[in-house]
Amino acid sequence: MNTFTLFLTDQRIIVAKTGGLGANFTAAGAAGGGLIGAGLNAHSSGGISKKTNEYYSMTPGQMLGKDKKNFKIHYAGVQSVEMKQPRVIGQGEVKFKTSGKDKRFMLDTSKEIFSTYMASLQQALPSRVLK
Repeated sequence: MNTFTLFLTDQRIIVAKTGGLGANFTAAGAAGGGLIGAGLNAHSSGGISKKTNEYYSMTPGQMLGKDKKNFKIHYAGVQSVEMKQPRVIGQGEVKFKTSGKDKRFMLDTSKEIFSTYMASLQQALPSRVLK
């Protein structure tokens, strides 16, 4: 399984391949097309990987061009976001329902960090995030 990091911009989510195994979700606020704020790493060991950190100095266009597996999800195309909290055993989940193909990501994280992800998505997609 590939590790993807989700970067929230002012108009879209950039989904960037940042590793080979595991699940990762980094959220950053956005203004003026760029990324702002500190990233949130899904792995409880802490710290953002070197590859993930490289993306913070890139424009959204550069992010999309860095790896052929990178893609974007426009906010306007998101009908709803379903989020399932991690259980004692198992991972959390985020699913973006779009007019095209739905996108689903498994999150290997604690409930506390998961709630931070939920808040970031609720801010970017008001009234479309379902618990």
